[in-house]
Parts: sequence; C-alpha cells; structure tokens
Amino acid sequence: MKKLFILSLFILAALSACQKNEKDEAVPQTNGKLEIKFDHFVGTERFALNQSFTNPSSGESFTPTLLKYFVSNFRLIKEDGSEYVLPAEQNYFLIDPTDNSLQKIQVENLPAGKYTAIEFIIGVDSLMSTKDVSERPPVLDPAGQAQDMYWSWNPGYIFVKFEGTSPQSSESGNVFKYHIGGYGGYDTPSINCIRSRRIEFGEAVMVNGDHTPSLHLIVDVLKFFNGSTSLKIAEHPVVMFNSFATAIADNYKEMFVLDHIHED
Repeated sequence: MKKLFILSLFILAALSACQKNEKDEAVPQTNGKLEIKFDHFVGTERFALNQSFTNPSSGESFTPTLLKYFVSNFRLIKEDGSEYVLPAEQNYFLIDPTDNSLQKIQVENLPAGKYTAIEFIIGVDSLMSTKDVSERPPVLDPAGQAQDMYWSWNPGYIFVKFEGTSPQSSESGNVFKYHIGGYGGYDTPSINCIRSRRIEFGEAVMVNGDHTPSLHLIVDVLKFFNGSTSLKIAEHPVVMFNSFATAIADNYKEMFVLDHIHED
C-alpha cells in the first residue's frame, strides 16, 4: 500500500512537470514585436489629400493638402499593471497618411507578456525638445526629416500640421492652416499642446517570440474640428502658436481610437 501511494505521488509529480513544460513551450518567454498601424478617415470616408470632404457638424467643406504629426513616448501596460517604456532613441515617430512607410510603427524587442493598453503622446515632450540637436533621434532633426515640422523663428516642434483649402476660409486662396505645437515653456506656459492618449485593448494581448500582434488605430480627422471645442474654418482659418491652439490639441487627442487587433 505504501509503495502504491509513493508511485501515485511520482505519477502526479511527473504529470505536473509535463504540464508545466508544455505550458512553458506553448508560451515562450522570449521578447517579441508589436505593430501599430494608423488608418486615417474623415468620418466614414477614407482620408485623402486633394479630395473634398464635408464636416456635417458645421456644414463646412474642406480639401486637405497636407497632414503630418508626431507621436512619441509610447508605453505598453501589462496585465499586472507594470509598464514597458520604449527606449528614448526609438520612441519618436512622424506619421504621414500619404506615405505607407510613415503610417505604421514597429515596436521591437518588447518583453514577453500579456498587454492590455497602450499610451502615447501626440507631440514632442519638452525634455527632448530642449536637448542639443546632436542628442535627438534622426526623425527630430530640424535640418532633416523634421525640417518642415519645426519653427525656426520660435525654436520648437510643430506637433500637428494640417493644411488645405475651404470655401469658408477668408484667407487668400481660401486656405486654412493649423500648425499646432508648444510644450508650455517658461516664457509661454499657457501654450502647452502636448496631449496623451490611452488606448485600452479590451482583453489581454499576448506578445512574445511567436506572437506579433498588429494594432489598427482609426484616426478620424473630423474630430480635429468636432471635439470639446467646435473649430470652424470660417472663424479660425489660421491657428499657429497661440492660446486657441490648446483647444485644438484637446480635440485632436480624441482622433485616435482602436479599431481592431490582429493577433499573429
């Protein structure tokens, strides 16, 4: 009887070890990748330059000719509440909906685990903005990739640049221009257009060497106009470095919503 009992314990231990090994093999603890795609729309219509759209809230029509923006300071939140922050040199991106190579982000070397949310900033933080240019990543080089996203007259990054034409604009050529930036520096503390966005996944997403999920975010340009503040082109055809820019920043942080996730 004693021998039978010992044998039973041995079998249970072997089964437990086997199950544990199978689980470990099924969920490899090697670093993985995460892809983030930005799909641009105007309401239910796909965004495109030189195409006319109508804002149903204001009745205004507009034709975009340029849209670019920075996203940065990405952090991934795990199921247990811990966070992974991308290395600074890999944590700044320029998004351009007309360039396929600038519509998605590949997060490399992401620690294995289950993730439930992502947070990021629309814009460029003050710390990086004030570093010596030689210490900034290439995407933020004012003489290179960021040359048309930087104010030379008031050194600082344009977080979001949105331009086009509209019959409702009183400017010459019926143009509208929104160059939004400013991190609330000591000389202009009221102009802080840095905004953060948190996207909840709804359920945990596994990332490891065998799983490379792809997050598809919808970026609805209509929310640039229709947020907590109603932006009418007829009233504000040009907005740059001024206090109203902060209201626009409150609007555009709401442009980003999760559409779906592909779990590879």
